[in-house]
Amino acid sequence: MSRNDSGNVAIVVAHPGHELMVHHYMEVHRPLYFCLTDGSGGNAQSRLASTSNLLHEVGARPGPIYGRFSDKDVYRLLLQGRVDVFVDLLNELVENLIDADVRIVAGDAMEGFNPGHDVCRALIDSAVAIVEARTGRPLQNYEFAVHNAPAMDSEGALIRLELDDDAFARKIDAAMAYREIREDVQDALDRFGRQAFAVECLRPSSMRGMLEQFETTPPSYESIGESRVSEGRRLRGKTIELGWWPSLGQPAQPAVPAQLFPIAANRRCASSHTEAPSPSSFFTTRLYAARAASRTP
Repeated sequence: MSRNDSGNVAIVVAHPGHELMVHHYMEVHRPLYFCLTDGSGGNAQSRLASTSNLLHEVGARPGPIYGRFSDKDVYRLLLQGRVDVFVDLLNELVENLIDADVRIVAGDAMEGFNPGHDVCRALIDSAVAIVEARTGRPLQNYEFAVHNAPAMDSEGALIRLELDDDAFARKIDAAMAYREIREDVQDALDRFGRQAFAVECLRPSSMRGMLEQFETTPPSYESIGESRVSEGRRLRGKTIELGWWPSLGQPAQPAVPAQLFPIAANRRCASSHTEAPSPSSFFTTRLYAARAASRTP
């Protein structure tokens, strides 16, 4: 695969450092890079400097949305139900993708592990749908694993890069040089083995399927929050109630949420309407306040 300097590839992630999962893909395509947060987590230490160095090494460049929020800011906005902030971010991302004539977007998968990752995927899918509706041109939309095994569901990958020895060595060196997440890198290498990272798999977005799964199986961060409640480790019983992302089925509509829906005990939207919105037309997630103080992967 030859290098692509046309600038029509974008990487969109929730936290700096996620780009390591597609290190060689970035070497090949030199993408425009967007990152929602500074990766500061609970220790308030930004990771942007390390990502800036990495982007320089692979020939990529940061986009206008680059470490816009701290992690605690994102959790606070979610807890407050500030959908308006995320809608503004979505509209900005749409304009950025159009202005850069982006044709391929790749980013975090929705894995139910971290709400920031899942919000990022919802933003990507919504932005892609809106760009396609406005411009009349299709965009390729890919996801890659951040927390799960990097080559999981490799048969479903539309892009599969098998790294040669040199490319693999550069990737591992870059990961170990990323000081702020070195422990996380080592943990991932121990969990999955080094060779698991010698292949980079980009799959079509699985967000719709994950939203359907969340209807019956809560994401892990919700289970963690519930366990903390039972253990008395949470100071207040507040959850995130975030709903009505722009409909993927009607991307031409204004990117403004119709309303917020509280989440009922049965995990379905409770409202005065006769029918709750389907999982394909909204993104909803919950997060317990204790999560805001945890380390960001």
